[in-house]
Amino acid sequence: MDSAIDLRDVFNLDTKEDDEQLKKILKGYEIWQNLNNDEKILEILRYVITIIEYKRDDEIWKQPEYWQNAILTWKLKTGDCEDFSLLIYKLARLNNVLAYRLRIACGWVDDVNGNSFGHAYVLYLKEKDNQWYSLDGTCYPN
Repeated sequence: MDSAIDLRDVFNLDTKEDDEQLKKILKGYEIWQNLNNDEKILEILRYVITIIEYKRDDEIWKQPEYWQNAILTWKLKTGDCEDFSLLIYKLARLNNVLAYRLRIACGWVDDVNGNSFGHAYVLYLKEKDNQWYSLDGTCYPN
């Protein structure tokens, strides 16, 4: 049986100092403040995709699964799907995107060969049409 990870435990790793550090980083992106949330969330996604390099947990931590909090992902500049997702979520919240418009989806995905693997991504409830959209940091938008 797989062990479950409670996302609240991962978010509880974030300290006020971590949030302040991320806010200082975001000062360079004050232009985001002039965007509506739909535009802002896409810019956050693009930013994370640009600065974070995808690496599997077994490459970084020498174990099959390790959930980094947002500040650690930002400092290391590496992570896998849930690390991208946690950073996107945290940056969105620090940029005043309301929590009810954000979700982190986690589950199992089957590839074309029938192999299952875990995957995570952010869901965003778009203001323009109140529809949910996936923001996948490990899948590049067009």
